[in-house]
Amino acid sequence: MKMSGSVFAVFITVVLLMALTMNFVSAGSPAKASVTPVDQKEELKPSGPYKEKLNPSEPMAFTDERALNELLYDDGVAENAYYMFDADNGFAVRFTPPSYPAEITTAKICFWPNGTHEEFAVYVYDDDGLDGQPGTCLGGPICHTATEGGWCYVDLLGLDISITSGDFYILYQQLLDGPDCEALCYDESPPSHGRSWDYNGTLEKWYIWEYENYMIRCVVDIPTVESSWTFMVYLDADNSLEEAGIDDFMELSSVGSNSDVNIVAQFDRIPGYDSSYDDWTTCKRFLITSGMTPTAANAIEDLGECNMGDPNTLADFVSWTTNYFPADNYALILWNHGSGWKTWVPWAGDETHDGTEIGRGVCYDDTSGGDYLTLQETKQALTGKYVDLLGYDACFMHMVEVVYQVDANAGISVGSEDSEPNDGWPYDTILADLNATPAMTPRTLGAVIVQRYIESYGPIGSETQSAVDYGNFSGLVTAVDNLAEALIAEINAGNLTQIQQARSETVQIHYDYYIDLYHFAQNIETDVPGATADAQAVMDSVDIAVYAEAHGSGAPDEHGLSIYFPLEGVDYLASYDSTAFAIDTQWDEFLMEYYASPICGDMTVNPTSWNTTIICGNSANRTVGVSASGGIVEGVTVSKVVGPTWLNLYTTGLGDIASGSCKTFTMDAAPPSDTSGDFPYTIRVTNTCGTPTSAYVNGTITVLCDDLRVRLAVTCDSGTDVAEFGLNGNATDGFDPEFDMPEPPAPPSPYQQAYFYYPGNQLVKKLSTSYIPKHFIGSVEWNSWPFQLDYSGDSSEVTITWNAEDIAAVPTNYSLLFVVNGEQIDMRTTPSYTFNATTGTYKYEIIAMTAGQYTFELFTGWNMISFPVEPLDNNADTIFGPEYYSLYAWDPDTRTYVLVEEVETNVGYWLFVLEDRNVTVIGTPRYDYYTNLIGGWNMIGSIWTRTNVPLGTVTKPSGQMYPYLYTWNVDHYEFTQDIDPGEGYWALAYSNCSLHMFPTPLLAPISATPTESQLSQQIPRDLFDVPVPPSPP
Repeated sequence: MKMSGSVFAVFITVVLLMALTMNFVSAGSPAKASVTPVDQKEELKPSGPYKEKLNPSEPMAFTDERALNELLYDDGVAENAYYMFDADNGFAVRFTPPSYPAEITTAKICFWPNGTHEEFAVYVYDDDGLDGQPGTCLGGPICHTATEGGWCYVDLLGLDISITSGDFYILYQQLLDGPDCEALCYDESPPSHGRSWDYNGTLEKWYIWEYENYMIRCVVDIPTVESSWTFMVYLDADNSLEEAGIDDFMELSSVGSNSDVNIVAQFDRIPGYDSSYDDWTTCKRFLITSGMTPTAANAIEDLGECNMGDPNTLADFVSWTTNYFPADNYALILWNHGSGWKTWVPWAGDETHDGTEIGRGVCYDDTSGGDYLTLQETKQALTGKYVDLLGYDACFMHMVEVVYQVDANAGISVGSEDSEPNDGWPYDTILADLNATPAMTPRTLGAVIVQRYIESYGPIGSETQSAVDYGNFSGLVTAVDNLAEALIAEINAGNLTQIQQARSETVQIHYDYYIDLYHFAQNIETDVPGATADAQAVMDSVDIAVYAEAHGSGAPDEHGLSIYFPLEGVDYLASYDSTAFAIDTQWDEFLMEYYASPICGDMTVNPTSWNTTIICGNSANRTVGVSASGGIVEGVTVSKVVGPTWLNLYTTGLGDIASGSCKTFTMDAAPPSDTSGDFPYTIRVTNTCGTPTSAYVNGTITVLCDDLRVRLAVTCDSGTDVAEFGLNGNATDGFDPEFDMPEPPAPPSPYQQAYFYYPGNQLVKKLSTSYIPKHFIGSVEWNSWPFQLDYSGDSSEVTITWNAEDIAAVPTNYSLLFVVNGEQIDMRTTPSYTFNATTGTYKYEIIAMTAGQYTFELFTGWNMISFPVEPLDNNADTIFGPEYYSLYAWDPDTRTYVLVEEVETNVGYWLFVLEDRNVTVIGTPRYDYYTNLIGGWNMIGSIWTRTNVPLGTVTKPSGQMYPYLYTWNVDHYEFTQDIDPGEGYWALAYSNCSLHMFPTPLLAPISATPTESQLSQQIPRDLFDVPVPPSPP
């Protein structure tokens, strides 16, 4: 064993974890190699395969104490093993020392158990061959015999080889034909590092083997050279931050190590987030040099999978780094998610108030079950160690409790009391400054980090960063302890409300568990006269301990350190009492006194009004939110002051509501099928905390259902004829003598004869009075009467009038339409229809239908919609309520979006909402419509029934409309030929044309949807801006 200063190599006996009996395959057996060797390798044995696999039933792992300065590129688990058919052939691995000079001391070769234990040889080669291949033999052979399977140590000190630059190779050479030799284990877990080579001893040729990692390692002796700084990054990207971790690695390597500054990282990755740089998922160590990428081949060491939330893992990293890269100063950066002493964060899960779920700390490791470093574990990992600067590139970590926990193990602490963006620290500028001035003190480096961090995000953000000098921190702890004692005295003196006022005015850090310490002391000084001096002492101590602090304009009241102070006692965790800060100060005792009396907050109910219309036989419901602010809301009760018996309240789970929280109850309206009319209601919501207070929800529920009867009069120069139509539950679709009246034959000319024409009726085809039963399409009542006028005589003006009293008596839920050549006349607003008649027959249709009830299922963000009904009220505010954000239509002439306040059918809209919600609209169903299309993109609407793209109804010449529409699916466009009610669509017209939308049978299944390239071929790009629809507003 060779010793060099404080650096030495340690070896212990190899222990076999798993024994597996395996007979070697005979040399005459066919090769079992998983990959066909490249052509060059066939020169090793021109007649066929040159090496053989053992193909065991399962992998084997061997325990092995890793030596200082051990170079390795395998994960320690052997999935299989190779031997060469012929003697003098062998296997090699290329090695890259972490620094120079590096003296080669030991080769470690892993053999499969049950070998023949025959002699083999080891050589060392330089990388001065062609393109870095093995070239000059630097030493060997060193002959050795393995006594058992597993790791075999071969002493190479006698070769006296020192590598001063570049790479080198260790060759294991068989001295006997296979299988009478040792089979070399290999690691086939990805990635392959591209460092494994095969050797033909007869031809003296080398061939790279890119498919597995041969299990050959090397121990080197590297002289200790002390630098000014060693900058350690505990880069825990074994979670959702993997991509950010790679970005920060590249920032580190944009500067890189030099003789004065060592930049060392322990980098743990995870599957499924970022596949770049070999997509390896283990934990590796790097000495980061300028321009280095985080590929597996660039790692100094592969640790396999490790738990970055284990304090032993952190302790090992710090010990390893300080041994390998000694320096005058050490910086340790804990990189990952953080949650301070305690706060709810998405990566930590929820917590219970008895402290059984301690979701607080830093460095969360998803692969290890979400384990993380608690404050106590961080202190444990650094016990017996000292770092000149301890940094937290993580959220919420710079708080009094966190800094105090490790006060004996660091000189400077740097971090943010608030959340940090994923980009975290700007390592490129920080390390550029350090490399430029490696003699800077830890205190100066802390100030540089604060300055560069805030500069990287600009002056108007809400980011914050601070540096604390542990040499001045004890004075701050004493000042907070004194303030806590003074506040306890103020509570006992009856001044609790003054402290509550100060707490309510203090900035909360993201959640209501943490507050800014300085800002709280500032408010205490103003609001609590009896604690003025102690509050001022805290502010003075913060100014001294926090020697460098910066924040964006969005965080004006954050001064560098937060402290634990939940708004309400219900959120206080008992486990806080076990933190070092709580043990050594009276802060926790003050909080207990503070929470002894509850703080009653303000209750808000939303919405405070709900007006809805229900079609007879249907129901509706509305969720109401009850939220608390500024304190707790207790014993919430909900009661119906006035309202119909069928308006039910579901209030399970209300009870107490914490400040900043919201709970809900539901109002459910389910009127009986024979009920109609307007039903006002009032709901009372009561908060019983302190003096009870109440809020109310009011509104009116309208229920619509009834029959109808309307008389028509047809007047011209030859006189007047009358007709009557209506609905009756006892009528049928055929001739009913009780309700229907036959129309007599036509009189002599001149005459006008108005009647309802039913050619399918066997007895009577013409009726002057026609009653039918109600007809339904889904939940909508839809009725139709075919009205006809026969006129014989000279040209005359004809007027068809409907009785005003009859129209006034029609229930409000009915729409009455007089249809002339596809044009719909609203019989409620237009009293008659006039035209010039000549001898002939004139056909019309009368439609009566109840309001349709359509429910939009809206998703947070943009929704492409249309209205399959004519709303009873077409105001967008009325339809969507105050929660909707904006509504846009498309102007095809200017190709721009326009904001709209009133809606109409046959038009597509973009609607933006702030949360997922359902909105019900009631109105007259549209079964068809005509619209004009402008050449280019048009946003069109739907009709009440599902239909398909009406290709045959585009105005001639045909082919003026692209045969597919675009629809929006949550966050992207899709092709379609089906038109569903309530959806909006992009239609592409090649030129100006008109479109008639009406119910049709659906087309046969589409064989293929056009691709982007196909669409581009069909639509010349010089005619349209883009071959796809415009983006949402």
